[in-house]
Amino acid sequence: HPPDDRPLADPRERRFRAQFVTMLLALLMLVSSLVMMPTPPAAQAATLGVGYGNEQLWLGSFSAHGRQAYCMDLEALPPYGTTEHPELKTTLDSLSDQQLALLNYVLGKWGETQSPAVAAAVQMYVWDVADHSAYVVHGGDGNFITRVPASDQGAVLANLATMRSEAASNAVVNPSASMSFEMSDQYNGRLTLTTKPGSMQGTVALTNAKFENGGTTATLGAGAHKIVGTPAEGAPEYRISASFAGQSAGLGAGVDLFYTPGEQRILAVASFEPVSAKTQSPVIPLDLQPEITTQVSSKCVQAGDKFVDGLAVRVTKHSWIKVNGNPVPVEAVGTLYGPFDEQPAEANAPPAGSPVAGTEKVTLTAPGNYTSPGTIVAPESGFYTWVWSIDKTARGENAKYLTDSFTDRFGLVAETSVTPFQP
Repeated sequence: HPPDDRPLADPRERRFRAQFVTMLLALLMLVSSLVMMPTPPAAQAATLGVGYGNEQLWLGSFSAHGRQAYCMDLEALPPYGTTEHPELKTTLDSLSDQQLALLNYVLGKWGETQSPAVAAAVQMYVWDVADHSAYVVHGGDGNFITRVPASDQGAVLANLATMRSEAASNAVVNPSASMSFEMSDQYNGRLTLTTKPGSMQGTVALTNAKFENGGTTATLGAGAHKIVGTPAEGAPEYRISASFAGQSAGLGAGVDLFYTPGEQRILAVASFEPVSAKTQSPVIPLDLQPEITTQVSSKCVQAGDKFVDGLAVRVTKHSWIKVNGNPVPVEAVGTLYGPFDEQPAEANAPPAGSPVAGTEKVTLTAPGNYTSPGTIVAPESGFYTWVWSIDKTARGENAKYLTDSFTDRFGLVAETSVTPFQP
């Protein structure tokens, strides 16, 4: 190949070029990683919220990250610096669980107020609990109430007294809820909800049941609540379940803390998850109650002709049960009584010694219309009447799916045919 006549590069220049390329690649990788990194939530300065005074002397809430929060460090500088996003705290300084629960209750119930008289009372309450020694040293209620216009001081102190009283009665360290079912039969029962505190309310959602008003969800408090089971069509058994999601604002030992480096920490209601509970009933076995009404196909059956009866079957309890997708078979037995010299009198049962022309069987698998097989032939003139029955005890393993046996009445006109006299 031809000789390379290009001038040789200076070794120092080659090293410089290599170092430059390496630095350029490193810079590109750094910029790329910064672009791809998620941007953390921006910190922001807290501003005056609801209350009395100004930035030099303030009694009330601060607004930070869309929420109202209250100072806990009485002798620290106001939080006008860079206030970070809140963090849930279940331990804080030397505060006890009960003190955290008291703070959380007051912050949850009154912390987001738009009333200066309420916000000022919240701030005094927070200082008194979270920084009690300093609050007392600086004169307590008697001193800080002077930051409030004289016309509002009575309202602020009344609000503060209410907060102290209600928090002492209602604040709880460990809120909880539990539920249980008690059924009076296969469908009717009650759901008992127990909550701590007793005033807690929440949303209860039912599966395979409904409340008295027909709904499957309701806002409920502690107590017993009537329910009605709604099993699926054809189900041989079912279970009822319930879930509860209760209010969490102001309940539990904890607070959300907003930290501002070198300045007062501010507090808001704790961001706890809702109080929850679930329960499920035992398996509830089901059964059905079929009933039969009939109408003879012909009121007049000639001697030697067949008797045919039409059956209308309905279910008066539950629906037709299916096991593994197949309907439970129920055998109906029809007994044709006769002949009688006249239309038999209607009765619950045939008179003793009544003649029997024959019996037939029909297998029932659903509500609807059926026709008897027509195997009985009219032997002679007279009145003939059908009686249909279902015998639960004869159903073997399927007996458990029947509520009870069934027998219709004797001598019903609709179930009676007549065979005319043939001279």
